[in-house]
Amino acid sequence: SLSTLSEDKPFPRRVWNESERLPSCIIPRPSTAKKSDPLKTLKKYENTWSHHAVPGEKRHTALRNAIRRQMAECDVQPFVAPQRDVYVNRYEVPTDKKRERLRWAVRNQMMG
Repeated sequence: SLSTLSEDKPFPRRVWNESERLPSCIIPRPSTAKKSDPLKTLKKYENTWSHHAVPGEKRHTALRNAIRRQMAECDVQPFVAPQRDVYVNRYEVPTDKKRERLRWAVRNQMMG
């Protein structure tokens, strides 16, 4: 049985010489695939984006500056919305209305 085997003699351990090559499943190797660092990746992309413009896009700084200068020279008054007429809300909630006309009409129909 196993218990008698382990009590009597331990399993022999093999001692590896330096000249012998260890099996690949035993050799601890540092992993070549490192975890990705999102901040480093972002910095790399930002660096690339700052040096290379997107294809088809042009810098519009000259156009923007020209429009700014043109708008600064213009004497247009800012748009002012016209004042609205004040509307008085005369709505009454139906429970608050006086019902004298209705009562009078009902009375006249019942009497007449």
